Amino acid sequence: KKDNNNIEATQKIAFSYKKLKDYTNAEIYYKKAVELNPNDPSNYLYYGQVLKNNNKPKEAKLQFQTLVDKYPNNLIGKMLLQSIDDITKWETEDKNFEVKLVENINSKYSDFCALAYKDAVIFISERQVDYVNEKTNSYTNRPYLSIFYSKKDKHFEKVKEFSSQLSTEYHDGPLSISSDGNTIFYTRSVKGELSKKSVNHSKIYQATAKGSKWTNITAMSFNNDTYSVAHPWITSDGKTLFFTSNMPGGFGGMDLYMVTKTNDGWSEPKNLGKDINTPLDEVFPYFKDNSNTLYFASDGHGGYGGLDIYSIVYENNNQWKLPVENLKAPLNSSADDFGITFQDKDTGYFSSNRLGGVGSDDIYSFKWHNVLEQTSITGVLSYNKLSTDGASLLLVDENDQVIQTTKTDKDGNFKFEKLKMDKNYLIKIDEDDQNLLEKSKIYLTNEKGEKVILANRLGSGKFNFKALPYSYYNELQLIEE
Repeated sequence: KKDNNNIEATQKIAFSYKKLKDYTNAEIYYKKAVELNPNDPSNYLYYGQVLKNNNKPKEAKLQFQTLVDKYPNNLIGKMLLQSIDDITKWETEDKNFEVKLVENINSKYSDFCALAYKDAVIFISERQVDYVNEKTNSYTNRPYLSIFYSKKDKHFEKVKEFSSQLSTEYHDGPLSISSDGNTIFYTRSVKGELSKKSVNHSKIYQATAKGSKWTNITAMSFNNDTYSVAHPWITSDGKTLFFTSNMPGGFGGMDLYMVTKTNDGWSEPKNLGKDINTPLDEVFPYFKDNSNTLYFASDGHGGYGGLDIYSIVYENNNQWKLPVENLKAPLNSSADDFGITFQDKDTGYFSSNRLGGVGSDDIYSFKWHNVLEQTSITGVLSYNKLSTDGASLLLVDENDQVIQTTKTDKDGNFKFEKLKMDKNYLIKIDEDDQNLLEKSKIYLTNEKGEKVILANRLGSGKFNFKALPYSYYNELQLIEE
């Protein structure tokens, strides 16, 4: 006979470790939970999730497959099962991002949601503000979250409290600041007031800058004592505020919502819909105005494990351009990755509790490379200083795959288009004439057809080059044959 108390205790311990992001111990206890109660679908689901968090995709796939076999209508199980195949596919793709752990501001505690602000960066941290009177979170036994900043010259300077006016006894942050710097929207954890057993819900507050201080702190009209609203992000025009909430009527867990500015304040919250929101959590929204792109973190769209960062474009017809896109490794990992913000077009910050950090959650910087950015190259095949007509040329990529073919014209000119920027390519002369293979040269040309680069010969009829912006060749000096 099964010991129901033992089963329940094991599941509670496993869930607690998962909630605390201690995935190593969560894996141990969910393994026991599956053995003790193989008829509870949540055990397979959570066990598979923590296996993904621990970078064990094959083992996780077995749990998701078992879940789907036992419960064919379990949509989350099907989605997570598919995610394992997605990860395998993504490993072969080009990487969009370079990431680096930010020095001098991460601590042994949780540091996350960095935001570039003037000559500094603002971020959220568990580190202590007051070492004498600091309260600790009874759940984690660590300090409550507060808002900090660090000025940056060449390096980040000493970390300081951002504003004493915004600090409370409980959690403060994350936040967003209007483009003119005069209004701040921030999350505040509010102590339960309905009863002694009330959950501490999050609410969003607004404050106005007055000199170096923040004043006129007011609660947003859509706050509620029975659910949480959190993680505000204001658009640059100040007309739309995105946030996350577990208010009734959503699709499960935390959903993303938006409100728009009205003459009387703010509109009623609008759920962003089932194509963005899932039965799990969608959190930490960020809207990049210059590309009309919403970024957010979710554990409900498959991905690598835990929270992954996703993007989706808001089109001119007020529709979201589906589907949502996973930003992939190395920005995402098997751990929790979230809280992305951009400093400029191509750089910014995000947060992660991946291995190799300093504390629980850490702040990372990133540099984005558009691997889809394409260029063209033009050139001329020359043999004994004469142009070569009708010679067959093959374009070979870094994986030794022929991706394009062409023939030279009567002047020996050729062109290859839609090449990935900053990638190495090889041009092969596909002819039997040994003299042509051994003695010919390939020059890259500018837009006027003038020779500017002599391609490097690697062997008989083989020449390599790196694909650069086409405008780059126009800036080079001409060379003589």
